[in-house]
Amino acid sequence: MGQNRPKAAKPRDSAKEPAVQQIASFVGFFIYLLVLKSFFLPLFVIPTGSMAETLYGAHAIHTCPNCGFEYPIGISPPPHREIPIIRCPNCGWQEFTDSPTLLPRYRSPILRIDGSIDSPLHARGGDRIMVHGWAYDLGGRYAPRRWDVVVFKVPSDLTTNYIKRLIGMPGEQIEIIDGDIWVAPPGGEPAIANKPPEVQEALWFSFYNHDFPPAGPSQDRRYHPRWITVGNSGGWQGLDTRFPSFNGEPGEEGRIMFVTEAGATMNPGLITDVYGYDRPAARDNRGNLRPVEPHIVSDVRLSCRVNFDSDASPETFVELSTTKNGDSFFGRIYANGRLTLEHVGKRGVRESWGEARLEHPGRPLVFALASVDYTVSLQVDGKVTLQSTPEQYHVDAEQARAHSETAMSPQLLITAGGGPVHLAHLLIERDVYYTSDLGTGTAGYGTQRHPITLGPNDYFMLGDNSPYSQDSRYSFVSSPDEPLLASYVNPDYQRGTVPGDQLIGPAFLVYWPGMAQLLPDRYMSGALRHLNILPTPGRIRWIR
Repeated sequence: MGQNRPKAAKPRDSAKEPAVQQIASFVGFFIYLLVLKSFFLPLFVIPTGSMAETLYGAHAIHTCPNCGFEYPIGISPPPHREIPIIRCPNCGWQEFTDSPTLLPRYRSPILRIDGSIDSPLHARGGDRIMVHGWAYDLGGRYAPRRWDVVVFKVPSDLTTNYIKRLIGMPGEQIEIIDGDIWVAPPGGEPAIANKPPEVQEALWFSFYNHDFPPAGPSQDRRYHPRWITVGNSGGWQGLDTRFPSFNGEPGEEGRIMFVTEAGATMNPGLITDVYGYDRPAARDNRGNLRPVEPHIVSDVRLSCRVNFDSDASPETFVELSTTKNGDSFFGRIYANGRLTLEHVGKRGVRESWGEARLEHPGRPLVFALASVDYTVSLQVDGKVTLQSTPEQYHVDAEQARAHSETAMSPQLLITAGGGPVHLAHLLIERDVYYTSDLGTGTAGYGTQRHPITLGPNDYFMLGDNSPYSQDSRYSFVSSPDEPLLASYVNPDYQRGTVPGDQLIGPAFLVYWPGMAQLLPDRYMSGALRHLNILPTPGRIRWIR
């Protein structure tokens, strides 16, 4: 016999939000994003290369045919026309980027060109960045700090957004001396402004990477960066490869030196403020094309990966050395993990500046010697293990000015001894060099022997790509007589500064780098080249 069972109730349809409310929710979300973007996390696109290579404006990426080094090249939008010559920052190889039929117009005894590129440069957009739009309004720990990368309204029109690095704070006196920043607090003496470690790391520029040894010298001044043996030093092998090694006998030492002149030479290599991002030539006041003269940079970091044999003698060592204005610095690492930092001054006496010992010797490690901002340090795997003190190494502002007038390139040496040593990833980096010679016929604000004293609400800004940055030195305009809207708004405005109320906030993230090339242009027709793009998430990075 069957039983009557109650039927399961059909589930009721869930209540749907009316269309008007859905639209209202969407509009509310849009307004939320708009407020967030406008006031809290504004977004900006980098248009120019004044902050290269920290931030890229419109640019292309090119691989040097002589050494294989890949580097960015700045590209200006029309109607501005770039000089059609590019230079590899690693080996100096210069290439012509326009039609080969125009090449004879640009070649000259003082401007040599090594060849022409095979295909047009593929332009990419500038980096897209995110900015803390509220931080500076809070003050305290969020207040502006020296070395911040800052977006602000430019004093010339108080509308256009610029991005530079904050160098000078209210009340300070700022002077660029020999490429470095010197700061005098109110009533105090000037002292060099040392960079925090994370900022310094961002401002090291690769000068010569031995992972990309050049196939030959460039025609530009017969330039040929490489490592050579010094004197009768024996034991070194593979200096023209990526993996040089020392195989000397116990008790034997061998030394190699970095040089840049082609042919037989024993002159130390010239370390200069070359930017592959910039063009190596410019037109003078008469319209003549001339090479851009770089500046000698003495603040450098020399590093390499060191690998000792497992049965190496405790006395087997590698020593890195550099010089600055008559002082020599030596950093040595032994197979047993012992580290020494030494100095030879003008008296010629070698003195110890400190010793340390690694906890786990015997493994491959990255060893570096850095001389920057009148501080010398030894680094192992990116960490400072020994560092000079102000008592050991100190220079005042007048001494620094005198040194700049007789600038000498550092002599970079690597010495090995006591047994076999294997090196890799030899790298020379140079510090950012802020230029004082602006080429405008007038002294720039805050430049050498022309310091600027900032008011109680003034800030001083500089670009990382100093030779091509229109910043506080120029009062952000191309002509010293060009009027500034800030001067009309505030009669007390001081040229060369940025008022505090024009700061938008610190940039902290590149959230969308310029697009890469999907395929070589030769595989794409003209119409399709606009779609020949590929995101580059690997270049998403924090801004330091």
